[in-house]
Amino acid sequence: MGKFAETLFMTDELLNEDTFDQMIHWFQDNEGGFYGLGVNSWDAKEWGDVWGYTGGIDGYSSALWHLPDEEMTIVVLLDEDINTTPDYIIERVLAVILEDEL
Repeated sequence: MGKFAETLFMTDELLNEDTFDQMIHWFQDNEGGFYGLGVNSWDAKEWGDVWGYTGGIDGYSSALWHLPDEEMTIVVLLDEDINTTPDYIIERVLAVILEDEL
């Protein structure tokens, strides 16, 4: 998933420029974020804009965050028997990785 996201968001190997621009043409949702074609965008406050998606099914959950300003992608896949969320794990990872940049 990480390799796919980096290829999607950081190269023109999967989508040409016009199609990519359509994908990230954002529409505001009712939760303070935005959605495009198959991807969401939200403000992660201290890390800026995030493009990605979260989801889950039958005891599993996942999150894919791409930080365009950092040119970084993080993916977390979890068995939901764990008492946390993929977003929480990504936030903790970013706090460690980007600590010097804050």
